[in-house]
Amino acid sequence: MSISTWKFPIVVGLLLVTHVVGPGATTEVLAQADPPAQAPAGAGLTEDQINEASRRIQMNLMSPFCPGQSLRECGSGEARTLREQVREWVIEGRSEYWIQEQLVEKYGQVILSAPRFEGLNILAWLMPLILVLVGGVLVTWFLRNQKGLKLIPADEGPAPAADYRPSPEIERRLQDELDARSS
Repeated sequence: MSISTWKFPIVVGLLLVTHVVGPGATTEVLAQADPPAQAPAGAGLTEDQINEASRRIQMNLMSPFCPGQSLRECGSGEARTLREQVREWVIEGRSEYWIQEQLVEKYGQVILSAPRFEGLNILAWLMPLILVLVGGVLVTWFLRNQKGLKLIPADEGPAPAADYRPSPEIERRLQDELDARSS
């Protein structure tokens, strides 16, 4: 395999990795390292801001009471109580990170709708990218090695027998079938 054969998938892979792990992910990890425990006192959130922040936080959390549903979607009474608690924390001015930490401490990381970008969870984020890259390399390799196949053009190859004539029984059945469909 020449250098030009595998150069394209590697360049695309590096671009994807830098996009996924790039500045946005780094900023998010750094922000989680030392977050403020609370927003400034007297944040003065409007009712709409409180509702929006509560909704966003609830959509980013999985319900510990309804498997496979977000906290926002779960209809159980326990989930309603937890949603009210999240709303109270937002009203108190608690940060989204602080609220998530409280709930992770109580319910574990399964409450998060997406794994954090740390430890072995990094594999959950990078595995789709790795599989796409490996698939791209395999498809590229396969297509490059198909040069030896020869396709037979339509004008070449065996021609149907010129003297072929169906039996009278087949012709009669075909005519009966055509007559039945036309009437």
